[in-house]
Amino acid sequence: MRTARARKEILVSSGAYNSPQLLQLSGVGPADLLKQHGIEIVLDAPGVGNDLQDHMQVRLVTRCAQNDHAQRRRQPSDPPDDGRHAVRGACARDR
Repeated sequence: MRTARARKEILVSSGAYNSPQLLQLSGVGPADLLKQHGIEIVLDAPGVGNDLQDHMQVRLVTRCAQNDHAQRRRQPSDPPDDGRHAVRGACARDR
């Protein structure tokens, strides 16, 4: 185990899921939960870790019957895109 010391405040972040865990392991979180795990309570903060939500993602892969339906490959000079152009383009051509 290593010990680190600071003369002033420090900010530690570990992403959406690990930051609440890190806070709880440090004694910041719901007091009842921390007590259950034998963690010394620094701050009773009931909201830590209570509002986690999944961010569902879907990847669509389509195949066209004819080669002339293929999308032009994106070039580095193309403007930023959120990916919806391919779906819109494929749907419009099949009608």
